[in-house]
Amino acid sequence: MQPDFIRQVSEFVDFFAIDIKTTPDLYQKKLGTTFSEEEIEIKLLETKKILSEIENKEIEYRTTMYPPIVESYERLYKMMEYIPSNANHY
Repeated sequence: MQPDFIRQVSEFVDFFAIDIKTTPDLYQKKLGTTFSEEEIEIKLLETKKILSEIENKEIEYRTTMYPPIVESYERLYKMMEYIPSNANHY
């Protein structure tokens, strides 16, 4: 989750692969990040905005269905809020 980096390199790359692990509330609780839930959500939404504006480049989001952090279809559905419509999600 480094939207500034994505913005800086966007003109130099033609493929983006982003791992989205879970929803912001579980990033902090289950993955031990030092970012707050609010900071994580801001970074995810900013990344989505940047990638939504990119044309003619492939964008791929990936999620591993690991039950402690993606335990249900409902969680996966909530994660879609952070994935741009021009991206594939695997």
